[in-house]
Order: sequence, then C-alpha cells, then structure tokens
Amino acid sequence: MPLTIRLFLLTFILAGPAAAHQVPNMTIEADFDAQGHFEMKVNVDPRVILSDQPTSLPPVVAAWYLDQSPEQVKATYEKALSYLKANLQLQFGTITMPLDEVTWQAMDGRPRRFIS
Repeated sequence: MPLTIRLFLLTFILAGPAAAHQVPNMTIEADFDAQGHFEMKVNVDPRVILSDQPTSLPPVVAAWYLDQSPEQVKATYEKALSYLKANLQLQFGTITMPLDEVTWQAMDGRPRRFIS
C-alpha cells in the first residue's frame, strides 16, 4: 500500500475518536424604531459565566437552568449581567449608554425554544 494512503488511513483512524464541542459565543440582535427606541436581544452561553475557561466545558443542558432554585436563578442572572456589563458596550456615535433595564428569558439552545 502506498505511503500516502497509509498516512491518510492513519490520520482518519486517529482523528475518528476525537470529539469537539461548539465554542461559546454571544449573539446580539437589535430592533430600532423611528422614535429612537430599541430592543436588544443577547444570547449568552452559560459557559461564559460558569468558568474562566468556557471553551473547556461541554454545552450546558436545559436541566442546569430548570433545576435551579429561585436563589440560584437570581445568582445566575446577576453573573450574566456582570458579564454583559464587562463585555458589552452600547455606543451610538459619541454617546455611550448603560445597560439599564434587563429582562431575562431562558432558552434551550438545541431546539431554540424558550424555557419557562
């Protein structure tokens, strides 16, 4: 068997068992109206608030959120808000706006459905 075919097969066999997961990201969408009001939606991957090395974690399942007590949910939202304030800046021209009013809606990322 030629060397190139053997190297290809070896690479394929060694790479087969390797597994990877999606790198955490933050998706931002905004809707603006003619009066200057806007609604911004930010999808925050929980891994960014669970670890200082979020890429080391596998995707977070919905049960992680659903099984939280009200106190844990509040702490989760506080961590998420701290993360957003540290990493997201709203700037329109020379005007920088604070993150004033934040409402939260948990979402299961796999089927893209809201969790209530």
